[in-house]
Amino acid sequence: MKNLHWLLITVVIALVMTGCKTSQSLSFTVLEDGVSFAYEDSTVDSLPKLVIIASPDEIASSMPDVEFPTSVSEHLQQMDFTQSFGVLLQVNQKSDITITQIISKCAEVTIEVSSYDVGPGNYVLRGFTPPYRLISIAKDGKWGEDILFILKMEKGEIIEQTTHFIP
Repeated sequence: MKNLHWLLITVVIALVMTGCKTSQSLSFTVLEDGVSFAYEDSTVDSLPKLVIIASPDEIASSMPDVEFPTSVSEHLQQMDFTQSFGVLLQVNQKSDITITQIISKCAEVTIEVSSYDVGPGNYVLRGFTPPYRLISIAKDGKWGEDILFILKMEKGEIIEQTTHFIP
């Protein structure tokens, strides 16, 4: 009986010490790539590069200084926010974003990109037309808390980070 007691204590300590060390790859779908139009009173460099849309209420207010094609809001309105959430990657004057992986670990989601450059055949008006990529991320695993989102290059350079509540 005494050995069982020590075994239970050891198991509990092991569970507490492991905490949240496992990471999970999240599946995502690219919904749309395009070029938006920034209003004159906002500079493209000041626009957020990472915008999280976690509920239908956030669709209209996601980027008030930028005008997107109506297809962006149509994609978001069709999204089932109980199963996924939207992420808008705003990339200043760069239009080719290659997402290598999206990893969730504890209350942190890292969106890793390998390319962040203007692709061939894309015409960008510097200062007025910030390219974007709209993706949907599946709500696999535990949510219902504030999540730190990190957009970073494959080699580790952090481009931007933001915290957002994901229901």
